[in-house]
Amino acid sequence: MTTKKKIISGGLIAICVTIAIFVFFSQHEINYAEPVDMSKLEDVKIVNEMVLMTYASKEKAIFYYSFGLFVYDMQKQTIYRSLDLKTIDCNYINGSTYTEVIATPDGKTIYIFNRGDKTENFMYKYDVEADKLTKVNRVEIKDKYAVMLTADVSPDEYKNQEGKFSPVVAPIDRGVFAYMFSENLIAKDLQLMIYDENSQSKEVFNVFQ
Repeated sequence: MTTKKKIISGGLIAICVTIAIFVFFSQHEINYAEPVDMSKLEDVKIVNEMVLMTYASKEKAIFYYSFGLFVYDMQKQTIYRSLDLKTIDCNYINGSTYTEVIATPDGKTIYIFNRGDKTENFMYKYDVEADKLTKVNRVEIKDKYAVMLTADVSPDEYKNQEGKFSPVVAPIDRGVFAYMFSENLIAKDLQLMIYDENSQSKEVFNVFQ
C-alpha cells in the first residue's frame, strides 16, 4: 500500500471512529452523579453562609452546601440521595461565582448551575428518583419551587442566632416550613427543622446521624 493510500485509509478510520463515538454518546447519556463520601463530613465546618434549602414536602427535604446536595426522606428519617457538587465544579456558596440550585414544584428534578464569573452555557439536570445527573443546555427555569427568606417567617431563636439558620426556608404547607439549623456550625451535627407557625411548634431531625 502506497503512503498516500495509507494516509487516506488512516483518515477514513479516524472519521469512522469519531462518528461511532458521537453516535454512542448521543444515544447514551452520561450519568455525572457521584455520591458524597459521608465519612469526610466528620469535621467539616459550615462557614460564610449556612446550609441552604431548595425543596421540602411531607415526604422529603432537599438541601445543599459546598460539601454536597442531599435528599432526606422524612418518613424513614434518612438521607437516600446525595450529590458531590465539587466533582461537577458547582460547589460555590458565595463570591464572584455562586452555584444556584433550583427544584421543580414536585421536587422530582433539580437544576444546578453557576452564575457570575463561571457562568456557562450548560447546566446539570438531576433526576432525584433515578439518581441520574446529566448535562443539558442552559435555559431559564420558569416553573420552579419557591423558597422564602427565613427572616420573613421568623422561627424561634432566629433573631438571636441568625447565622446558625439557613437564610431561606422551604414551605411545606400553609404556615409550615422547613429550614436548616446548626448550633456549632459543624456539618455532622446539622439539623433539619420543621416549624409550624400556627402552633409555634417544631420537629427536629439530625440528618447526618
